[in-house]
Amino acid sequence: MLEPLPLRSLLLLLLLVHNVGTGGSESNPFAQAIASLRDIRYMHEDENDDSEGAISIHDDGMRQNSATMADGLSDSIDSRAFSPSHAVVADFGKLFEALVAAVDTPLGPLLLYTLLTTSPRFRAFCLARSDLALLVAPLCRQLAYPVHLRTGELYVLVVLVLRLTEDYGVCAALHAISDSMADD
Repeated sequence: MLEPLPLRSLLLLLLLVHNVGTGGSESNPFAQAIASLRDIRYMHEDENDDSEGAISIHDDGMRQNSATMADGLSDSIDSRAFSPSHAVVADFGKLFEALVAAVDTPLGPLLLYTLLTTSPRFRAFCLARSDLALLVAPLCRQLAYPVHLRTGELYVLVVLVLRLTEDYGVCAALHAISDSMADD
């Protein structure tokens, strides 16, 4: 289970991302930030990238503007308001690992749902992974025993499994896992 501060931070993030006011999701800067999420490992390969305004998230949790990082000011935080030209950069591999660890928690599937439905780059990253079964198998386990799940939680799990199993490779990997579990 998450500690109180990270739990409350995640709740706040989910609330801000899904709070669609009268202007729709186009006017929600938090949803725009998640939609612009980019993998730090491929940042230099993205031809449409405006790296001058990119905001990166590092292991120490600091948000850093790439222009100030080049100047050696690694502890500066970009205080400009978010605009679509400013991408949020994160390590998708570490984010995937954190989601695998948190998928059994009540908020883990909600965060995964948010990232998959809001960020096309993160969704493509997940579907391209050969170990996606690590993420899908715990979701399927939760669906196998839905007695303790509320209707909303069940809905999110079903949507996640459907979205993640669109790829044949994921289905084949899950089938191999279920075969090995049946043999045990």
